Amino acid sequence: MRVLADEKVDRPLVAGPRHCARDVCWLAECAPAETKRGALGRAWREGRVVLTLDRDFGYLVLHAGLPVSRLVYIRLAACSPGELLLAFQAVWPRMEARIAGHFVVVTRNRVRVRPPQLPAAG
Repeated sequence: MRVLADEKVDRPLVAGPRHCARDVCWLAECAPAETKRGALGRAWREGRVVLTLDRDFGYLVLHAGLPVSRLVYIRLAACSPGELLLAFQAVWPRMEARIAGHFVVVTRNRVRVRPPQLPAAG
């Protein structure tokens, strides 16, 4: 699985997928000036899972209708990078096989997996 990690994702969290032999493009390293729209376009073209802590990515996918094959939004407030890594490592094995074509929200209590909504025709 190929992953595109947002700049806001801390280095320890990026190390998690890399440790599992995943191909990880971390925007802080490979494209620090990339816009969110540009990052979603890159992920789409390269077939990457977007891994983010930034709710704006979810907005762009769910409400603005930008295409993305998979998006994982980690919504864990007030966590240290180490706590985020532990939470990620706990859910990733269960989640990885189910996320194709879906928007995934990871919270302390659950993992919500749903298909992206298409914008209403107008």
